[in-house]
Amino acid sequence: MHKAIIVVELRSSKGARALYSSLKPEVSSMAQRGFSSSVDFSEEGPPMVRILIEAPTLSRLRAALNSYLRWLSSFKEVSSFILSEDL
Repeated sequence: MHKAIIVVELRSSKGARALYSSLKPEVSSMAQRGFSSSVDFSEEGPPMVRILIEAPTLSRLRAALNSYLRWLSSFKEVSSFILSEDL
């Protein structure tokens, strides 16, 4: 099993909660595609979201990472329009 961890630190708890809420539904969709993933949210220290991805092959891990990185990029673009504070 291959594993990757992505940790995203944000400037505000509001932004971290919004990111967590937007990524959480994707966990179940990833399971249907043969990946295992989890998303955790922490407000201790700097607010952060932690994403754990596990896949049976490197190519599947890369595909899952690409999906999560696209979602993170989309979140950053959308949040700049919606939230008044910079994440």
